[in-house]
Amino acid sequence: MLVCIDAGHGIETAGKRSFDGTLREYEFNRDVAQRLKKYLELAGVKVVLTAPTDADVSLAERRRIANEAKADVFVSIHANAYGTTWNDVRGWEIYIWKRGGQAEKIAEAIRAESIPLLGLKDRGVKEENFYVLRETNMPAVLIEHGFYTNKEECELLKSGDFREKCAIADAKGILRWAGIPFVQAPVGTPILGSPQATVGQAKAWAKKRGATEEFINLANLYWSIASPVRPEVAYAQAAKETGFGKFGGAVTPDMHNPCGLKVTKPKGDAREDHARFPDWLTGVKAHRDHLALYAGAPGYPLKNTPDPRHFERIKGTATTVEALGGKDKWAPNPDYGKSIVRDYLSDLMATEEDGSAPKPGDNTGTPAPATDADRPKAGVVLVPNAKMQNVAGELWFGDGYRGRGLYICVGNGRWYPVWLQPKG
Repeated sequence: MLVCIDAGHGIETAGKRSFDGTLREYEFNRDVAQRLKKYLELAGVKVVLTAPTDADVSLAERRRIANEAKADVFVSIHANAYGTTWNDVRGWEIYIWKRGGQAEKIAEAIRAESIPLLGLKDRGVKEENFYVLRETNMPAVLIEHGFYTNKEECELLKSGDFREKCAIADAKGILRWAGIPFVQAPVGTPILGSPQATVGQAKAWAKKRGATEEFINLANLYWSIASPVRPEVAYAQAAKETGFGKFGGAVTPDMHNPCGLKVTKPKGDAREDHARFPDWLTGVKAHRDHLALYAGAPGYPLKNTPDPRHFERIKGTATTVEALGGKDKWAPNPDYGKSIVRDYLSDLMATEEDGSAPKPGDNTGTPAPATDADRPKAGVVLVPNAKMQNVAGELWFGDGYRGRGLYICVGNGRWYPVWLQPKG
């Protein structure tokens, strides 16, 4: 099943904020959308987002994304508003275009899960001629999760706990309608997900811990290609496995094996029992694929992967870092995954970026101008839009590399590093 999640409005949408300015609706919508995505994917449901960034997306574009993806369900996430001053209007409601179809059944299922969990006044299922409900080709619902023009509900809407409940209720309702069991998020440190640390943090941490220059620079690869795995998780594990690039065991740097992966049929723990990769790009991809498979990432196992131990039987057997240790896991020591979090990842997350380049989101001052040495060389092109993804506030382009001293200012007024990609 494929669900299209539509986070309503955007950073430039006029109004759409609480009277005291402490809540902007687009931010609530996107937060709940990401949380909902997490729960649907845990249940094995595929998800497409109409608004993966803070930017405004037109109604026509939202419709196009949903229809071209041939989604089975369209769910629009919103918070409600009424009046021009704080007032007592409150409650939860959900909209459909017309009664009598699958959209009404989905709405009733979400309603049945939401009212008891959220504790809000039930304003029911309502018909409305909203564009995204009328023009999408699949059953579509639009959920209003409370009023930010009501002081009490505005405080709820700002709460992370309440947002988590909204996502759980929405997910449970959708899954109830589809006949798919709900899967509770595991307790521990998730392996899959968006980055929670920047590549700058990772490099500063590795340098602080005495890593080799080669290992420090591997952070670029991890933050470029680790998705759907959190890059900081994989990088922290690589630090543990390689001794911050110093190795010292059976695996050596020339094997380009950052995580100690063994061959398909090892006979022991000698050098020849460990996988050798032609370069670091291939080695990091193998690391990513092995972690993603353990965590049960959608679409895994892959048909084509450099991971020599890409066995279907391990899929979903370790969704958290802590679960990587134990019998039939990545390492037999039950403390293995806990050690990654305790001794490596926690310190990485607490490390601040260093260096003189503007940090992601810093819109003060003027970035350093590019020098001739920084400009594109023959065979290299700037890629301003193609295959672009926002990773922890930095723009990355495929498997490209960073152009030192090159920066761009995007529409939100923030400076970001430019990344270059080999031509072709």
